[in-house]
Amino acid sequence: METTTLHPFEAAGLGLAPFVCVGISEDWFKMADGTKKPGGSCDYCSNGIAYKCHIQSSDGKRFHVGCDCVRKLDRADNRLMNQMERLRAQHDFAKKEAARKEKWEARRVALEAKLQAQRDANGGKTDAEVAEAARQAEAAKNAAALREVNGWILDVLEQIGGSGFVASMCDALQVRPVNTLSPRQLQVLADIYAKHHGRNGSKANAAARDEFDAKISQ
Repeated sequence: METTTLHPFEAAGLGLAPFVCVGISEDWFKMADGTKKPGGSCDYCSNGIAYKCHIQSSDGKRFHVGCDCVRKLDRADNRLMNQMERLRAQHDFAKKEAARKEKWEARRVALEAKLQAQRDANGGKTDAEVAEAARQAEAAKNAAALREVNGWILDVLEQIGGSGFVASMCDALQVRPVNTLSPRQLQVLADIYAKHHGRNGSKANAAARDEFDAKISQ
């Protein structure tokens, strides 16, 4: 005569098999000293539990047990154990994600408070914006000073326009004095400057070349 092994949960009077794990939740009791301990109890073994596995029987009964009690079923109910493990993994992942988002939000709020304090102290600007404004002002001041120093040759180059050497010299003369260029660069610039003022061999060309040399030596 064939005998059927009774499911442990059914034997405990928790309902009729088969059983389904329908969810996972946590239950903690916070102590006065700030620590916590499991706040729930297992309907199967009566031990204290923090993680509740919510089980439903085939006859509609609902109860909760600890994860360990589900794992102890082993081969008695592999399907229920697998359901529990999957839901536990989903629960733990969601918990970690929530903690990560909460931590990120706390950092965002703290940063915004810090930036707002800076704006209040700086007339509406953050420290970084104040520093950037100062940098830009210094850069503009330096550019103006260089323009005053290099304006005589920049005016000529900008009138000629184009790409290549002329364009590269226009860029270079925005950030450095003309007399810091290499001898070869200065030689080419001298030719350009002289030709701009007169054809080769003319008095205007020679005068412009002398003027170029005099300005470079200043």
